[in-house]
Amino acid sequence: MHNINMQHTKQLISAFLVSINYYYHRENTLYLRACILAVFTHFALAVCFILMDIGMLGLLNLLNIAPWLMAIRLIQHSRYRSAILTMAFGVYAFVVYSHGYLGAGFGIEMVLWPLSFLVTINARISVRNAIYFGALCLLTFIYLYVFTFSNMSVLSDYRLYIFTLIVALSGAPLIIGMMSMKHTFIRQKAKLEKLAHFDSLTDLFNRHYFYKFLEDRKQEIKMDRSQFCLALVDIDKFKEINDRHGHDIGDIVLKFIAIFLKEKLTHNQVACRWGGEEFLIYLPQNDIHQARTQLNELREGLANATLIQGYPLSVTASFGLICFEASECIDNAVKRADLLLYKAKESGRNRVEI
Repeated sequence: MHNINMQHTKQLISAFLVSINYYYHRENTLYLRACILAVFTHFALAVCFILMDIGMLGLLNLLNIAPWLMAIRLIQHSRYRSAILTMAFGVYAFVVYSHGYLGAGFGIEMVLWPLSFLVTINARISVRNAIYFGALCLLTFIYLYVFTFSNMSVLSDYRLYIFTLIVALSGAPLIIGMMSMKHTFIRQKAKLEKLAHFDSLTDLFNRHYFYKFLEDRKQEIKMDRSQFCLALVDIDKFKEINDRHGHDIGDIVLKFIAIFLKEKLTHNQVACRWGGEEFLIYLPQNDIHQARTQLNELREGLANATLIQGYPLSVTASFGLICFEASECIDNAVKRADLLLYKAKESGRNRVEI
């Protein structure tokens, strides 16, 4: 029996040592960091209490290392939910035992608040289990805070300092947790906005967002009594590219043209993927002939470009260019540009029609 316990202890220690190396080679190491920090913290506290001749608290800290080592083992086997619950109940048991030994006035029960918060907001814990654990922490806090009394502890002289330290340590996870939630919310919001505004293949603005963009520009030119230009662009013989080389190459062509447009257009000129192999370009200048000159330069540069990734394809595009006026609706303007684009196709492709 002794050999079995020793072997189990060696396995736990081995898991802890392996986890340190594991810690540096995994991206998602939040739980593992908490476990390693907790192991070192409890060990340091155990040594301090033993040196202060408070053996019971030293023993409690040593015993509480076990659930953290078990959590490390579970994390290494990707059993994150079990690891979280093991850590949570380990902290819960430590709070109850420590409070029972020290008595009221030290603020040990304050740890239950960040503990319940961090467990209940964790997505890996089911709603039912989160409610059960949160209720357990709440009832335990009420019992420890209201129905227990102060003991004459060897640490009574340090009660105020310990209380202040525990409150500070209890508040830190709450603040960190809320900041983490805020950071996650901001990051997810940015991702959703990008999905709502950008085409996933080309990383240009999508049709839905660009329509709103043009509506805003329309309101501006109503106030300024000015105009802007719109160019509808279509890749010539794109269906043949897909049929001959495959849709993967077709996607490469679309990405290439998107990058080309981003590089060649100025900062106040905006392109979007309007649909399929069509792109729509916003040109703020109100001189359609100047816009045509720029688009011809763009068209010639595209025809002379070489595609990346080792595919020597020659790609051209046709353009339908209009001057947008505030009195017309966007759909009609795009239809006018589409008619001119059709004319460019019928006239031999690789040209700009106005």
